Amino acid sequence: LKMHISRVVLLLHVGLLGGGITGASAGSCPTQVAVTFKACVQGIDSFDKFKATVESVESGATVCFEPFKISKPASATPVAIEGEDVRIACKVPGSCHIDGLGTHIRIEGTGTSATVQGFYFSGADDNAIQVHKNAGSRTGGKE
Repeated sequence: LKMHISRVVLLLHVGLLGGGITGASAGSCPTQVAVTFKACVQGIDSFDKFKATVESVESGATVCFEPFKISKPASATPVAIEGEDVRIACKVPGSCHIDGLGTHIRIEGTGTSATVQGFYFSGADDNAIQVHKNAGSRTGGKE
């Protein structure tokens, strides 16, 4: 399953145990989920910092980001999200902007479910967010 998403404000919930994507439908954007955060990550000034922060999120955790604008270098690998019920969100919807070529975020791993909320992606020449074929599948399979 590949998703081509660029130049959008995104609320994406991926829970593929039933074989489908929930929270998004063709032709319309899902409703922004109201979330209150106690503290949000500040000082994201590079793709590497964003990647390190997201990839350190454990299952069941939420990480919130203060607004930022960063560029993904063409040589950088995508942020990999793995784990159950991982949530990443922008405190101000549409104000966490990632620009750059290639895939920005890749959701992968068996049993993975993730919510990506309030981000703005631009410049992706492939898929801004890619959902790996077996993401969420507890039985695995071939890519």
